[in-house]
Amino acid sequence: LAAKIENTYTHWYLNELSIKWSAAVQREMLEDYPLVGIKQQKDFYKDFVSPFIRNDERIFVIISDALRYEAGQELLDLINKEARGVADIEFMQGVIPSTTKYGMTSLLPRENLLLNDKGDLIVDGISSQGTVNRGKIIEGYNDNTRAISYLDMIDMRRVDYKEAFGGKKLIYIYHDAIDAAGEVALTEREVFEATERAFEELILLIKNLINHVSATNIVITADHGFIYRRSQLTEIDKISRFNIETIEAGRRYMLSKIGDDIPDTLSISMEYLLGATKLKAIVPKGMIRYKVQGAGANYVHGGASLQEIVVPVFRFKSIRKD
Repeated sequence: LAAKIENTYTHWYLNELSIKWSAAVQREMLEDYPLVGIKQQKDFYKDFVSPFIRNDERIFVIISDALRYEAGQELLDLINKEARGVADIEFMQGVIPSTTKYGMTSLLPRENLLLNDKGDLIVDGISSQGTVNRGKIIEGYNDNTRAISYLDMIDMRRVDYKEAFGGKKLIYIYHDAIDAAGEVALTEREVFEATERAFEELILLIKNLINHVSATNIVITADHGFIYRRSQLTEIDKISRFNIETIEAGRRYMLSKIGDDIPDTLSISMEYLLGATKLKAIVPKGMIRYKVQGAGANYVHGGASLQEIVVPVFRFKSIRKD
């Protein structure tokens, strides 16, 4: 049964869908990537967070690394069943490359964004790498902010929650269970278990925020999705990276100023995110991976498949007890 499900999902559903979607990207999105009428991950702060700030309401933003949309639908049912409140879900068009660096940066408020010569994303003069730097960035938009890793909250008690978040209006919480397992070759086969664990941790986090600091407004989202297959890849599932100068590269993307007319790839202009630039994100069509030395090709992201770029957004409103 497992083999039949894997074969049906990988070789029928994913492949057929990705071929048609790649054709649509090639036809309509190479020079102007954002789709009209679709909310964009790069506008997350403006669309989902700033309305709370303007109304002087406290908002908790939980970012769960690699929480893709299909998993989000399952999590939605759990939240509405177990948490004291009501949640709904919608989606955003995620950025390309669909990686942690670009996804996390897109979720931040910003006036200016640039990619420096070292490949670092700089937001308003501050590197967007790491929780500490992201905390500095959001401080520029609200006096009462906090950015914190979920790992630093695991052992927190009620008094610790009150100390950490008392008086804060804008709180970003960074959670990582799915990507932490999938990105490591030794644990990528545990990605299903990691997703279940992510559900449990996020439900507990929501309950703690409600019970310990009376959180009312919680928004949950992700930096990117992923594609995954359990069966072993073959040579037909991979292509060479080509001998071009790149700023950075992964199994599902390359960033380069030279990228047009490379067979079996899509060259997407980065102007939509970085402004005037000749830089392109060169992603393989379909489910193809670039050939990279070493294990770890079953769980990947960075490309333009729907599973990588459809990003969930939950809006949760707690219901106070009478």
